Amino acid sequence: MSPRGPQLIPSTEDRSEARALPRDPGRDPSRSTILAVAALACFVALLFHEVLLGKLLFWLDTHLTFEPLLTQLGESLLTGRPLWSPLLETGKPILANPTQAVLYPPNLLFALLSASRAISILTVFHVLLGSVGTFLLARRLGIRNHSALVSGLLFAGAGATLSATPYVGLSWCTVWLPWLLLFCDRVARREHTGRSMFLLGLTIFMMLAIAEPMILMAAIFGVVLWLADE
Repeated sequence: MSPRGPQLIPSTEDRSEARALPRDPGRDPSRSTILAVAALACFVALLFHEVLLGKLLFWLDTHLTFEPLLTQLGESLLTGRPLWSPLLETGKPILANPTQAVLYPPNLLFALLSASRAISILTVFHVLLGSVGTFLLARRLGIRNHSALVSGLLFAGAGATLSATPYVGLSWCTVWLPWLLLFCDRVARREHTGRSMFLLGLTIFMMLAIAEPMILMAAIFGVVLWLADE
């Protein structure tokens, strides 16, 4: 017998189960991951329960600054002329205004609902999107499911996240950061390269469509530091 003690040889069934384990926890469709995402959705619903019950979010800056611009965005999308508005001041561009983010797909909701209602719904959606992205990024880093869930909960309930919600560009662009790092890591490791590059490109497009300069600069530095650490 070896001085190191008896060696246990895994059975064929054990080896098959080991090979079946997912290589990327960020893509693990297991029941625990689904339950974690459901828990995040419940937490965000609890945070914004009044919105889900029909009330509207109200902040002075949003009401005075963003609602008029996004109301104009919705009207311009309905008329098919999202280029220029003669109704604001002496005339203002719409397509060239990053605050209105004409090319950001979720903003199509402004063509269907009032600006105040659409802002409330999209705010809840983006907080959930950021929390799920943070959870998946944590799983990608090898963090266990429960700890990764805490990461997602912390993102959703963090003061920085909730304090940014009155500023739609800042808030909505920020939630794409964990997704950006997640897909950058997949591309860097050449995992499912075609799909990963598409998802990375889609994430970059979403962030550029909102065009919040402070978050875009943070994204550039974050990606550089992330890849340098690989």
